[in-house]
Amino acid sequence: MTLSFYLFLVCALTCWSQYAAAYHATSTDTLTVGFALTVDHATATIRHNSTFFEDLAKVEASEEYIKLMQSPPYASLGDLWNDIPRQREREARKQKGLPASNDVAVIATLLKAIKDAAEASVGASVSALVSFPALPGLYQEDIVDAAYYIGLEKLAKGLARHPHELIAAYAGHGYDLCKSYNPVKRCVPDDGGSFATRTVLLAEYTQTALLLHLEGLNGAVELSWPNMYLELQFDLGSSRMPDEQDVRNSVLNFLYHHYNERLGRGPPNMTVILVGDPESVGDGKVQRATKIVLEALGAHAEVLADLKDIFDDWPRQAKRSMRKKLGLPASSEVGIIAKALKPVIEVAGTYAGSPLSALISFPALPGLYQEDIADAASYLGLHELGRLLEASHPHEDVAAYAGNGLGLCEDYHNEEKCREEGRNLTSRHTLLVEHTESALLLHHDILRESIETSWLDLDLATSFDLGSGGEPDELDIQDFVLSFLYHQYYYPTPHPPDSITVMMTGSFESLNDGKAWRVTKRVIEALGAKAEMLEENPNFIAARGAAELAWRALKLNEGGRS
Repeated sequence: MTLSFYLFLVCALTCWSQYAAAYHATSTDTLTVGFALTVDHATATIRHNSTFFEDLAKVEASEEYIKLMQSPPYASLGDLWNDIPRQREREARKQKGLPASNDVAVIATLLKAIKDAAEASVGASVSALVSFPALPGLYQEDIVDAAYYIGLEKLAKGLARHPHELIAAYAGHGYDLCKSYNPVKRCVPDDGGSFATRTVLLAEYTQTALLLHLEGLNGAVELSWPNMYLELQFDLGSSRMPDEQDVRNSVLNFLYHHYNERLGRGPPNMTVILVGDPESVGDGKVQRATKIVLEALGAHAEVLADLKDIFDDWPRQAKRSMRKKLGLPASSEVGIIAKALKPVIEVAGTYAGSPLSALISFPALPGLYQEDIADAASYLGLHELGRLLEASHPHEDVAAYAGNGLGLCEDYHNEEKCREEGRNLTSRHTLLVEHTESALLLHHDILRESIETSWLDLDLATSFDLGSGGEPDELDIQDFVLSFLYHQYYYPTPHPPDSITVMMTGSFESLNDGKAWRVTKRVIEALGAKAEMLEENPNFIAARGAAELAWRALKLNEGGRS
C-alpha cells in the first residue's frame, strides 16, 4: 500500500461528506470513492457509510503521463485570454464524445484504469473526486474534463471540486473538517470561530520525482490560488538513488528562497505531510531533510505519520473513547500507566493542592505514545494546560533539556516574543542516556527549543539486557552506544557534529558506577566530536524540566488572555 493511497480520502471525507450532502440527499447504500493522481501512479479507496475505508487498487502511469507531468505552465495571464480558441476546440471535441485534449486523453487513460479497478472491486459504478498533484502545467480543467470523459458522476456544485493533493492529504489527516457539514453555511469550527491558519508543506516522494508544495491553510477546501509555491525535481526520484545531501539541499533552497530571500524572514513552524511510495518515503531521506532544514532555519516541523496507520486505528480509537465515557482508562496500557503515576501525583497533591498544574515527561519507546500519557493524565484528574506547544506532555529528552536550562526563552509571558527568541537559540545535537536497573535507553535528537513536537519516527535504542540490575560489562555498554552513534553519524558517510550534548538521566544507583558516563564520553570523542556531559540530578532532571514547561504553559496562557 502507498501513502498516496489515502490522499483520495479527502475526496470522500472532505468533498463528499462535507459538501455533497449539503446539496442532495444520499441513499443509505451509497458508496463513494476517492482517486489520487501522483506524478507516476494513481490509487483508489472506497468510503462506506459507516466511515469504514477500504483500499482498492494502485495503477502505475505510462511514460506519456509522466512526461505530461513535466509540462510548463502558462507564461502569463495573457495566455489565458489568448487561449480562447483552444477552449473552443476543447468544447467541440467534448461534444463529439472525444477527450477535450491530448493531455486529457493521457490523464483519462490512467484515471479510467483506476476507476475500472475500483468498480470491479465494489461491483457497481462509483462516485468520486480526484486529487491531483500541484504541478506547473497541470490544471484542474484537465482533471474535470478527464473525469467527465470517463463517466465519473459529478457529486455537487460549489465547493465540491477535485482537490489538489495538499488539500486532500490535509483533510485525510483530519485537519479542519467541521462536524456540522449540512448545510454548507454551518460548516464552521465547533466553537463558531474560524479555523487556525497552518503553514503546510507537502512532500510527495516517489520513484520518479520529489515534489514540494507550500501553502497556508485554514480549511480543508479546494481554492483557486493565483500562484502556488512549488518545487518539482525529477532528478531526485528515489529510483535514481539520490544522495541525501542533494535532497536536503533541494528542501533548503526551496524554503530559504521563499522565506529568507523573498519575504525577508525565516519560516514559521509548519506541518509537514509526507506522501508517496512507501519504498521511497520509507528510506527517511525526505523526513530527515525537512526536519534538519527547518531546525536550521529556526522553525519546528510537525511531521505527519502514515495515513494507513491512522485509518486502521479508528476502531481502537472508538473503543478508547467509549471506555473514557464510562469512566474507565482508555485502554489496559493507560490503566497500567495511570497506576504507576497515581502515587507520585498523590504525593505532589499534598504539597501543591488540587487540581495540579502538571506535565508528564515520558521515555521515547516504540510502543509508548503521547495519547497514552494524555489519557492517563486525564483519567487521574490532571487538567489540560492549554493547546500551546509548551502544554504538550514532553518526551524525556525535551524535559531533560529544559531541566538543564536549555532551549528556554526569557520572555515567557508573551508567545510571539518567546517564539521569536526561540528561533534565535542555537540548535544542539543531543543524546539522552537513561540508565536504570531495568534498561539502558539512548535517544538522539537535534533540539533548539524545549518544545515537544511530533516526529514520524524517533532515533532511539533500548536494551533491557543492559539495565544495571544485570550488572552488565562495560564493554557491552560500549558496543551498544558505539553501534547506535555510528549509525547516526557515520552511515552512510561520516558527518559527526562538533559537539554532542549528553543528558544523563535514570536512577542515581545505576549511574553511580560511572559506566554509562565513561562509555558515552569515550565513544563520542572517538567519533570525532566533543562530549558536553550534563549529569546534574539525574533522578529528577526530567521532572524538573516538565515542571518548568508546565509553569511556562500557564504563563503563556495568561499572557494570551491579558
